[in-house]
Amino acid sequence: MLVHFTAFYLIYLNIPSLSSTTPNDGLSFIGPNPYLALFCTVLLGVGDAIWTNQLMSYLGCAFPYDCVSAFAVYQFWTAITNSGSFGYSTRLELPYQLLILVITAVPAAAGFCLAEWGSSRNFQNF
Repeated sequence: MLVHFTAFYLIYLNIPSLSSTTPNDGLSFIGPNPYLALFCTVLLGVGDAIWTNQLMSYLGCAFPYDCVSAFAVYQFWTAITNSGSFGYSTRLELPYQLLILVITAVPAAAGFCLAEWGSSRNFQNF
Protein backbone atom coordinates (compact mmCIF):
# COMPACT_ATOMS: atom_id res chain seq x y z
CA MET A 1 0.00 0.00 0.00
CA LEU A 2 2.84 2.39 0.79
CA VAL A 3 4.47 1.72 -2.59
CA HIS A 4 1.19 2.50 -4.31
CA PHE A 5 0.64 5.63 -2.23
CA THR A 6 4.11 6.86 -3.15
CA ALA A 7 3.34 6.29 -6.82
CA PHE A 8 -0.03 8.05 -6.53
CA TYR A 9 1.57 11.07 -4.89
CA LEU A 10 4.29 11.31 -7.53
CA ILE A 11 1.69 10.94 -10.30
CA TYR A 12 -0.36 13.70 -8.70
CA LEU A 13 2.69 15.98 -8.69
CA ASN A 14 3.94 15.05 -12.15
CA ILE A 15 0.88 14.79 -14.43
CA PRO A 16 -1.62 17.61 -15.12
CA SER A 17 -5.05 17.07 -13.60
CA LEU A 18 -6.96 17.40 -16.89
CA SER A 19 -4.76 14.92 -18.74
CA SER A 20 -7.24 12.07 -18.27
CA THR A 21 -10.21 13.96 -19.72
CA THR A 22 -8.80 16.13 -22.52
CA PRO A 23 -5.56 16.47 -24.45
CA ASN A 24 -3.79 19.44 -22.94
CA ASP A 25 -0.48 21.10 -22.32
CA GLY A 26 -1.39 22.05 -18.76
CA LEU A 27 1.19 22.36 -16.08
CA SER A 28 1.44 20.10 -13.11
CA PHE A 29 2.91 20.96 -9.74
CA ILE A 30 6.48 20.16 -10.72
CA GLY A 31 6.16 20.07 -14.50
CA PRO A 32 5.86 16.87 -16.50
CA ASN A 33 8.97 14.71 -16.26
CA PRO A 34 9.08 11.53 -18.38
CA TYR A 35 11.66 9.87 -16.12
CA LEU A 36 9.49 10.40 -13.07
CA ALA A 37 6.51 9.01 -15.00
CA LEU A 38 8.53 5.88 -15.84
CA PHE A 39 9.58 5.56 -12.21
CA CYS A 40 5.90 5.77 -11.21
CA THR A 41 5.10 2.92 -13.60
CA VAL A 42 7.81 0.84 -11.95
CA LEU A 43 6.37 1.63 -8.52
CA LEU A 44 2.87 0.68 -9.66
CA GLY A 45 4.17 -2.58 -11.13
CA VAL A 46 6.09 -3.47 -7.98
CA GLY A 47 3.10 -2.60 -5.79
CA ASP A 48 0.78 -4.72 -7.94
CA ALA A 49 3.23 -7.63 -7.89
CA ILE A 50 3.48 -7.50 -4.10
CA TRP A 51 -0.30 -7.19 -3.66
CA THR A 52 -1.11 -9.98 -6.11
CA ASN A 53 1.51 -12.28 -4.62
CA GLN A 54 0.09 -11.81 -1.12
CA LEU A 55 -3.50 -12.30 -2.26
CA MET A 56 -2.71 -15.46 -4.22
CA SER A 57 -0.74 -16.87 -1.31
CA TYR A 58 -3.59 -16.15 1.09
CA LEU A 59 -6.24 -17.67 -1.20
CA GLY A 60 -4.15 -20.80 -1.73
CA CYS A 61 -3.63 -21.29 2.02
CA ALA A 62 -7.11 -20.29 3.19
CA PHE A 63 -8.95 -22.43 0.63
CA PRO A 64 -6.72 -25.45 -0.04
CA TYR A 65 -9.58 -27.75 -1.06
CA ASP A 66 -11.69 -25.22 -2.92
CA CYS A 67 -9.09 -22.89 -4.37
CA VAL A 68 -10.63 -22.84 -7.87
CA SER A 69 -13.80 -21.22 -6.54
CA ALA A 70 -11.80 -18.76 -4.45
CA PHE A 71 -9.70 -17.69 -7.42
CA ALA A 72 -12.83 -17.43 -9.60
CA VAL A 73 -14.50 -15.09 -7.12
CA TYR A 74 -11.30 -13.03 -6.90
CA GLN A 75 -11.11 -12.75 -10.70
CA PHE A 76 -14.81 -11.83 -10.86
CA TRP A 77 -14.42 -8.91 -8.48
CA THR A 78 -11.23 -7.82 -10.19
CA ALA A 79 -13.04 -7.74 -13.54
CA ILE A 80 -16.01 -5.82 -12.08
CA THR A 81 -13.81 -3.13 -10.52
CA ASN A 82 -11.67 -2.86 -13.65
CA SER A 83 -14.80 -2.34 -15.73
CA GLY A 84 -15.99 0.37 -13.38
CA SER A 85 -12.69 2.20 -13.42
CA PHE A 86 -12.59 1.94 -17.22
CA GLY A 87 -15.98 3.61 -17.30
CA TYR A 88 -15.03 6.63 -15.22
CA SER A 89 -11.45 6.97 -16.49
CA THR A 90 -12.32 9.48 -19.21
CA ARG A 91 -14.93 11.34 -17.17
CA LEU A 92 -13.10 12.11 -13.92
CA GLU A 93 -10.05 14.28 -13.57
CA LEU A 94 -6.84 12.60 -12.44
CA PRO A 95 -6.85 13.82 -8.80
CA TYR A 96 -10.31 12.31 -8.27
CA GLN A 97 -9.22 9.02 -9.81
CA LEU A 98 -6.21 8.93 -7.49
CA LEU A 99 -8.46 9.76 -4.54
CA ILE A 100 -10.71 6.81 -5.39
CA LEU A 101 -7.65 4.56 -5.49
CA VAL A 102 -6.45 5.79 -2.09
CA ILE A 103 -9.90 5.52 -0.50
CA THR A 104 -10.39 1.96 -1.73
CA ALA A 105 -6.83 0.86 -0.93
CA VAL A 106 -7.14 1.54 2.79
CA PRO A 107 -10.15 -0.74 3.46
CA ALA A 108 -8.73 -3.34 1.07
CA ALA A 109 -5.46 -3.48 2.98
CA ALA A 110 -7.27 -3.47 6.32
CA GLY A 111 -9.57 -6.28 5.21
CA PHE A 112 -6.64 -8.31 3.94
CA CYS A 113 -4.75 -7.86 7.21
CA LEU A 114 -7.79 -8.86 9.28
CA ALA A 115 -8.39 -11.94 7.13
CA GLU A 116 -4.72 -12.91 7.19
CA TRP A 117 -4.40 -12.48 10.96
CA GLY A 118 -7.65 -14.32 11.57
CA SER A 119 -6.65 -17.25 9.42
CA SER A 120 -3.17 -17.44 10.95
CA ARG A 121 -4.77 -17.73 14.39
CA ASN A 122 -7.01 -20.51 13.10
CA PHE A 123 -4.03 -22.36 11.60
CA GLN A 124 -2.14 -22.11 14.93
CA ASN A 125 -5.05 -23.75 16.80
CA PHE A 126 -4.70 -26.97 14.79
